[in-house]
Amino acid sequence: MQIRNDNDTSISLYHDCLFKCGLSATDTNIYKFEDFIRNANNSCSKIESWIWRNTGEWEYDDSNYTDFPIATRDLQDGVQDYSLPIDVERVDRCEITLIDGSKRKLTLFDKGQIDISLDEFAGEKGEPLFYDLLGNSLFLYPAPDLTKVQENEGLELYFSRGIDKFLATDTTKEPGFAKTFHQLVSLDAAIAWCNIHDQSKIPILSSERDTIKEQLENFYGKRSRENRTQIKRKYNNNKRK
Repeated sequence: MQIRNDNDTSISLYHDCLFKCGLSATDTNIYKFEDFIRNANNSCSKIESWIWRNTGEWEYDDSNYTDFPIATRDLQDGVQDYSLPIDVERVDRCEITLIDGSKRKLTLFDKGQIDISLDEFAGEKGEPLFYDLLGNSLFLYPAPDLTKVQENEGLELYFSRGIDKFLATDTTKEPGFAKTFHQLVSLDAAIAWCNIHDQSKIPILSSERDTIKEQLENFYGKRSRENRTQIKRKYNNNKRK
């Protein structure tokens, strides 16, 4: 669904939200579009965290509780290549947990700066010292040796993420997740408005929202088992592009 379509309100999240609040399509002075946009962006951030938690390979730690979003995943003996989680914009820090429980910060290296082959550089499996980013994968150098590093949640990633936020000037723009679940945005935005103006509607709206949320989590949980997640990355000017 589009964020706003005044000509076809059946595909407009804004107008769906107005309807769920018990307002008419012309009550844009009561629930202003600018307020809806703010609530819609908050909703998309929340939905992204739900998707994260169900992508299978990585465990997500909500950014409300940390300075940076953090994800962890299990290490595999001798495995160098780990697919990155969805919607990472930039990797800020990568750590390995050693067998004694201590942490080691890994160094991002530029493979163009080494004079030997990558296979020779990787050497035998051991305690990883470096990492590289290629496509939607993170490579560890050397590959982990489970006699030296912790298997369970042994890889920890600090990253920058962000949704492509809606603006008050947007119309045809849509949320960046599966269309089947776009109505979560209008439901969340309606709950935010009703929490202030009409709390009697919240139980019904919350029940509908929770049902669709469960469907979304099942969908992304199943998809993560069948497909590798994709990555969109951005780098600072002093990093490779």
